[in-house]
Amino acid sequence: MSAPQLSPAADDVLSRMRDRLAGSNINSATLLATDYLNHFNEFVMLLDLVADCPELRDMLCDWEPKSYIAHFAESGFSDKELAIEAYALSPPLYRDPFDATVRQLDLLIGTIQDELKELAGDSNPDRISAAVKASSQEIRRLVDVASAVTNGVATTSRQDEIDQMFDA
Repeated sequence: MSAPQLSPAADDVLSRMRDRLAGSNINSATLLATDYLNHFNEFVMLLDLVADCPELRDMLCDWEPKSYIAHFAESGFSDKELAIEAYALSPPLYRDPFDATVRQLDLLIGTIQDELKELAGDSNPDRISAAVKASSQEIRRLVDVASAVTNGVATTSRQDEIDQMFDA
């Protein structure tokens, strides 16, 4: 799938943005920053510990989805304003699968939170570990997909292909 042709004015805006991204941690092709994925990595880190530290369950259940823009608006990321501005210009070839993957991450984490709430009061680490192990791996896989898209190394898929991956 090739990128659609842009008007000269739009092409100029993208060119100027890409120039501004030099030296930043924002990918100049996708106009996305992997720093956003730390939001999900923090959840996974706590999820991996919850079997041994059941008191982390409340922190996991209190986790809330955060949009790309909200993440950067609230972060200490040095180029946060630039990241927000670049996101608005991110080509659909990258932004659409990125956003679709983030939606899947948010849904999966919501499901995990429901499972953890059902296990409230259960102090058996084996049951808790079994409940979160597969979910933790799936979150990591989705974070890897989002990271690859952010870095422009993933081929993008049609929405029906993305849906089929998540149903597998």
